[in-house]
Amino acid sequence: MNLVKKAMARKPKGKFAILYGAAHHADFERRLTKELEMQKTGTKWISAWDISDKPRSAAPAPEKPESQ
Repeated sequence: MNLVKKAMARKPKGKFAILYGAAHHADFERRLTKELEMQKTGTKWISAWDISDKPRSAAPAPEKPESQ
């Protein structure tokens, strides 16, 4: 929570992504709403890790800007 507070102090109107495990969801939501007086507007779950044994295709290489 201290890191969240520091990040918000550095960039008050910024956007932040917080990675945490599902087991911490209830406590983290409580602390955000009580300690930081935030209001929940929605929930969106995004998988951060895939630890399955299935083979994965490689991610495409990022595009390089054209030289001028």
